[in-house]
Amino acid sequence: MRLHNTLSGSKDVFEPITQGHAGMYTCGPTVWNYAHVGNLRAFLAYDLIRRHLQVSGYDVTHVMNLTDIDDRILDQGMHAGVTIGEYVKPYVAAFFEDMGALRAQPATHYPRATEHIPEMVEMISELIENQNAYVADGDVYFRIASFPSYGSLSHLDRSGLKPGARLAQGEELPPAFDKTSTTRNRSATSPSGRKRSRRTRSSARPGMHRLAAAGRAGTSSARR
Repeated sequence: MRLHNTLSGSKDVFEPITQGHAGMYTCGPTVWNYAHVGNLRAFLAYDLIRRHLQVSGYDVTHVMNLTDIDDRILDQGMHAGVTIGEYVKPYVAAFFEDMGALRAQPATHYPRATEHIPEMVEMISELIENQNAYVADGDVYFRIASFPSYGSLSHLDRSGLKPGARLAQGEELPPAFDKTSTTRNRSATSPSGRKRSRRTRSSARPGMHRLAAAGRAGTSSARR
C-alpha cells in the first residue's frame, strides 16, 4: 500500500509503527451548526482510507476529535442563554445521525475539545516559557521564527510572507502572521455560562491547532 507523502511529494510504502496495526487521527466537525455535504465529503474520505487499511489486513485505531468550543459556539450559546454543552448537543447528535445514514464506520475514539482544556493550557504555557510563543493584545501567538522548518510540510515560501507591526503600549510586537495559539473569549460569559470577573488564560479559547494537539495527546494511551 502506497500513500502520498505531503512533505516529499512522493508516493511511499505505508509502514506502520506497530506491525499489523494502523493509527489514524482525523479532524472531526466543529459542532456549531449542522454539517453540510462538503463537510461530510471529508469524513467519507477518512472512512474510505480506514476501510482500505482494514481490507489490507490492518487493525485500525481511528481517533476523530469533536471541536465543541469556538467563537461561534460561545457567541451563539451566549445569545441563546445556554451553556456550550447544551448548545452543541443537538449538532453532535445530528452529526452521528448523518454519519450513520452514510454508513460510515464510527471512529474508535471521539475526544472532545472541552475535555482537554487543561492540557491545552499546559501546552501553551510551556510554549510561552520556552519563547516559542508570545502574548499580544490578550491573544497568544506561536513565534514562527523559533521553528526553522515551519511551512515545510505545506511547501510554504516563507520569504513571501509580509510581517506586520502592531503596537501595544508603545512597543513593536513580533510579526502579525504568527499562528494564533489562543484567542480571547470575547463573550461576557465563560463556557459554563458564568459571568467573567477578570481575564486570564483560563478565560481564553485555545486555537484550532492546540485543540487537535491536545486531542491527540489525550488519546495517546489508546492501543497502537
